[in-house]
Amino acid sequence: MKNLILLIVAIFIIAMLPSCDPTFEEINTIKPNAEIIGFNPDKCVCCWGWIIRMGTDTIKTDSLPKVDQIGFNFITPMPVYIELGRKKMDCSSMQWTNPVNNKDYYAIKRLELIE
Repeated sequence: MKNLILLIVAIFIIAMLPSCDPTFEEINTIKPNAEIIGFNPDKCVCCWGWIIRMGTDTIKTDSLPKVDQIGFNFITPMPVYIELGRKKMDCSSMQWTNPVNNKDYYAIKRLELIE
């Protein structure tokens, strides 16, 4: 009886092994949900940061988890998968002449480049 239980447990563990590596499956199934469309290097309140388009919304962030891979200078929009964190700064209520500066800042919990 003990051998039968051990055999069943071993078969269960072996069957579950492929699902223990989420990164392999996630890489193949993650779809872009946003685009990094620009970077503003100006150092002022509501200026600095990456400009991100998510659907019809545009947001900004002052830091990215994979900044070395993305950089500061890029020509075309970069498709990415982003998981947003909390709102860090409310810039939409301020009166800026540049409409990009009116975009709120968000923390980025996760960022994956989609190629």
